[in-house]
Amino acid sequence: MDANMAAAFAVYLVGTASPGLSNLAIMSVAMEQGRSRALSLAAGVVLGSVCWGMFAAMGFAELMRNSLRWRGG
Repeated sequence: MDANMAAAFAVYLVGTASPGLSNLAIMSVAMEQGRSRALSLAAGVVLGSVCWGMFAAMGFAELMRNSLRWRGG
């Protein structure tokens, strides 16, 4: 991993850890449905964020955009 990739990953981690709508959703689920459901939601949010970040870093966003154009979307 080169220095640019490490810097981009560090910025991504800070952005992912900052509070947002997903954190509010997790707190809401924790208060209404309990800790285990909130932990499940948190794991899903983290997994989705990591997948999105890795796909974006590897250029899959452009690949998917071209795929949608090819299919007429």
